[in-house]
Amino acid sequence: MLTQERLKDLLHYDPETGVFTRKVALSPKTRVGEVAGGKCSLGYWQISVEGKLHRSHRLAWLYIKGKWPKHQIDHIDGNKCNNSFRNLREANFNQNSFNRPKQSNNTSGYKGVSWHDKANKWTAEIKAYGVKRRLGLFKSKLAAYRAYCKAARALHKEFTNTGD
Repeated sequence: MLTQERLKDLLHYDPETGVFTRKVALSPKTRVGEVAGGKCSLGYWQISVEGKLHRSHRLAWLYIKGKWPKHQIDHIDGNKCNNSFRNLREANFNQNSFNRPKQSNNTSGYKGVSWHDKANKWTAEIKAYGVKRRLGLFKSKLAAYRAYCKAARALHKEFTNTGD
């Protein structure tokens, strides 16, 4: 298992920029001083260290804290490639999911808000800890969004992402 000491032998991490650079060229394809890694298909920055791929945010945690995170690492600003240490926090699965942006198929423009065909009104819903809560029906999508924001602040606390 990769340790903080071994990681620091191989890579340099700048906690302000979140960028890892190589201290050692382990193959003909790498050079000392170059930015390590690349973006994976899920949008995270990842780095190969001794033949194993690691997501950079988890390596940053190991590099600074000296231990692997117990849970997931959440990108506070939602940018999967912003690995500056001030943008990272440990989170359980639910907390990490609270910080997701609005879904790409959202047509209302507001997180947690959708059109209710039968009622002919806007509806707001929020999910926390596996439970979906219906927050009501509203004449305007802005009113529905305000209800979502209020519930998100109460349920999601510091992990609240209202999608704006």
